[in-house]
Amino acid sequence: MYRRCGLASRVKELVKVLSTSPNAAPLEADEQGVLDVGSALKQYIRDHQSMIPEGEQQQWLQAAVISEERSRFKEYRRLLRQLPADNRATLNVLFGHLYM
Repeated sequence: MYRRCGLASRVKELVKVLSTSPNAAPLEADEQGVLDVGSALKQYIRDHQSMIPEGEQQQWLQAAVISEERSRFKEYRRLLRQLPADNRATLNVLFGHLYM
C-alpha cells in the first residue's frame, strides 16, 4: 500500500481536511482511496518530523543502540513518557497502525 502513490490533488485535500477536522475527511473504501490515505499518512509524517523534539533525539539514538532488548524497550518507554502529550498520542496511533 505504501509503495504506490495516491492522486496528488486528493492527497493534498485529504491532508488538509485531516489536519483541521478529521471527522469530515472524505475516506473512500476503493483501492484508489486506500492509496490516497496511505500517501496522506506518508505526507503527514514527512511534514511532522518533530514528533520527537530536537533536544531529545540524541537520547532516542542512544536508546536504539542498547543491545539488550528488555533494557532498550524500558528506555523507550521512559522516553515516550517524557514526550509532550500530542507527540505521544500521534506516535501511539502510528505505532498501532504499523503493528497491524
